[in-house]
Amino acid sequence: MTGQIDSNPDFFARVDEACRLLLRGESEAALELIDQLQVERPNAVETIYLLGVFAVTMDEMGRGLILIEEAHHADPECLEYSEALANLHTRVGNLTEGLYYAKLSTTLEPHPHARNLLPEDFKNYFESLDKALIPRHHINGLIKMAHHQYEEAAREFDRQIQLVPQDANVRRDYADALLANKQFETAINQATVAVETAPDDTMNQFVAGRVCQAIGTDAPAAFHFKNVLADKDAPLPIAAAAFTRMSGLSGVPETELAELKQNMRERWELAEARPKEATPSAERKQKIHVAYLSNGLANADLAAVLGPILRLHDRSKFEVHLYEETQGQSTFKQQMANLSDASRYAWNLDDETAAIIIGGDEMDILVDLCLPEADNRAGIFAMQPSLIQIGFAGISGPGLPWINHVVGDAANEQAVHKVMSEGQQFHAIPGFWSVAPSSMLPDVTPLPCLDSGEITFGAICDLAGVTEQSVDAYTQVLKALPNSRLLFGATGHIDGYPRRRIGELFAGTGVADRVAVYDENRLQDRFSIDHEYWRLVDVLLSPGPVYQPTRLTESLWMGIPIVALPSKTIAGCTAASVLAAAGKEDWSTGNVDEFVAKASALCEDRAALSELRQSLRTEMSQSDLFRPIAKVRALEALYQELIDARDKSVG
Repeated sequence: MTGQIDSNPDFFARVDEACRLLLRGESEAALELIDQLQVERPNAVETIYLLGVFAVTMDEMGRGLILIEEAHHADPECLEYSEALANLHTRVGNLTEGLYYAKLSTTLEPHPHARNLLPEDFKNYFESLDKALIPRHHINGLIKMAHHQYEEAAREFDRQIQLVPQDANVRRDYADALLANKQFETAINQATVAVETAPDDTMNQFVAGRVCQAIGTDAPAAFHFKNVLADKDAPLPIAAAAFTRMSGLSGVPETELAELKQNMRERWELAEARPKEATPSAERKQKIHVAYLSNGLANADLAAVLGPILRLHDRSKFEVHLYEETQGQSTFKQQMANLSDASRYAWNLDDETAAIIIGGDEMDILVDLCLPEADNRAGIFAMQPSLIQIGFAGISGPGLPWINHVVGDAANEQAVHKVMSEGQQFHAIPGFWSVAPSSMLPDVTPLPCLDSGEITFGAICDLAGVTEQSVDAYTQVLKALPNSRLLFGATGHIDGYPRRRIGELFAGTGVADRVAVYDENRLQDRFSIDHEYWRLVDVLLSPGPVYQPTRLTESLWMGIPIVALPSKTIAGCTAASVLAAAGKEDWSTGNVDEFVAKASALCEDRAALSELRQSLRTEMSQSDLFRPIAKVRALEALYQELIDARDKSVG
C-alpha cells in the first residue's frame, strides 16, 4: 500500500529533503516544502506524516501523534510510521501503546521510495523508554477526543488533573469531554475552575459558554461568548463560533446583535488575505463544481441532512466534493466520503494551503456546513476561495460576512433575516430538514394511552431548549388535560443533572408531580437513543428551540404527532420547519393558547389519535420531509441560478 499514488522520484526526493530540513532544525524551510507537497498531493500519506514530524519538532506532541497515527492508519504496512509511533507513544508515557508499535515494527518493511523518513532519535525504542516524561494523560486525552472516544478522553484528563490540579487547559479539555458524554454537572465544575484559573484564555471562555448553553442558562452563556468576542486577539474560528452561538440565544437585543455583526466584519477585514494561488474559479465548466466543508461528519443530525444531498445530486450536472474537517474514524464520516465524487482531508491543512487547494479544484460553490465549534474553518471561508459561498441556517452562515448566501425555508426566514449581515442573500427551499427514513427505527406501536388510560406527552430532554417560556407552555397543557403527564426523553445517556434541573424549573407550577425524565442510562450502547421511549409517547410537544431536528423526524416516523410553538430564534423555528416539510403546518401554533388548544384537540378523540398513529408513517413517506429529492433539486436550481448570475457579473 505504501506509495500507492505512484513512485514519482522527484516527489519522494522532496519528501526526503523535508525530513532532512526538519532534522537540521530548519523548520520554516521544511514547512514551506511540505506546503508545496500538500498542494500537489493533499491526501498523500507522506505529507500527513511530515506534518506530524513537524508538529513534534514544535513540541506539539498531541497533534504529532494524531497526524502520524493517521498516516499509519492509511498505510499500516510502512515500518517508519509504526516505528515513529512506538517512540512517540513511549516518550509521552503511553508505554503499552509504545510496546505494541515496537513489536509491530518488527514485522514491517521500510517505505519503498522515501529513504529518510525516520528521524535519528526515533530509531531507538529503548532510548525513548528513558525519555518518557511528558504529561501523557493530557496528550492521550486529546488524541481520544480527536477520535470521538469521549469516555476514554475524560478518563485521561481526570488522571492528568490528579497529577497537576492547577492546569487550566486540562480542566477545560476535561469539561469539553464531559459535555460530549452528557455529564453536565462535572462539566460545569471543570469549566468553572478553568475560567477562574485562567480568565483571559479565550478558549476557556468559549468552552464555559458552550457548557452554559447546553444546560439552558442563556445569560451566563452570553456572558462568556461576549468575553470571547471582546478579545481582539481571539482566533477567527473561535470568534465565529462564539458569534454563531450567541446570535442564536434568546433575548439578545437587536442593538447588541448589530454590534456583534460589526465585530465579525472588522475581524474579517484583519484576517489573513487570500493567496494569489487561491483565486476563485469563474470559468464556466461542463459540470458545476460544488463542495461541502464540514467539521461535523461524526454528528448524527448533520449526517442525516448532508447524506441525502451528496447521494441525490444529479451527477450529469454537478461534480460533488467533500472537504473533511472531522478527524478520526466514524461510520457517518465514511458514509459521507463514499457518497461524494471526491473527498479530501481539510483538518491537516492550514487555511492558506486549504484555500489554494480549493482554488485549484476550481470550486464554483463552497458550502459551509461547519458546526459552531472551535475547529470550524472560518479562516478558509474568510479567504473566499470560491465566489459563491453558502451557509445553511441552523448550522452555520447567517451573520458571518464571508458567507454571501444563506439557505433556509419559509418557517425560519424571519429569524434568519435578523441575524444576517449586510450583503447576505436569503434563499428558501422546501424540505429544509428533510432526511431519508431511518432503518434503525422499529415498527409503529399501539397508542399507549389506550392501555395506560392517561395521555403521555413527550418532550426532547435537551436543556438548551427548555426555557422559561417552554416550561410555561408545557404547564398550561398539563393543566388543561388533568389526566396527562409529561415525559422528557429521546436523548441517550445523561447524568442526574437534567432531572434535577427540570425538577427545579417545574417546582411551583402545580404540575411537577406529573413531569418525569425517561431513564435511558443503559449499560450498553449508552449514547444511542432508546427507541422504547417512542412506545410510551402519545403526542410530542415542542415549544421553543430544537437543536436536534432528527428527534422530530423520528417522532413523526413512529406515528407520533408534534405540536410546536415556535420562538423567535433560528433554532426556535426548527419544529415549524420540520412540520412544514411534513405537510403538517396546522400543528405549528402561534401562541400558548393555540398550543394548548391544538394539543387538547389531538388528544380529545383517542380513537382518531390511534388511527393517526398507524397511518402517519405512510403519509410521511410521501412528504417532502422524507423525500429529500425535492430539497436537492431545489438546491441544484439555486446553485444553477447563482452560477448564471456569477457568469453574467464577470462576463
